[in-house]
Amino acid sequence: MTEAQGIQMIVNALNLNLDLVQFFKEPKASDYFPNAQDDAWYANALIIASVNGLDLPKDLIVY
Repeated sequence: MTEAQGIQMIVNALNLNLDLVQFFKEPKASDYFPNAQDDAWYANALIIASVNGLDLPKDLIVY
């Protein structure tokens, strides 16, 4: 299992979302994780995890 898959699984298992969050600009995965690709399948899970306070290393390398 990759780091991205693990984060996606945690986000799904905890039923985390962005329903109650308002942003001034659309968030991008690279705003939180410089090595992340904003158009990757895991990008939304990284944003949700960060906004919901999951303590993940900022230098996380995801594929």
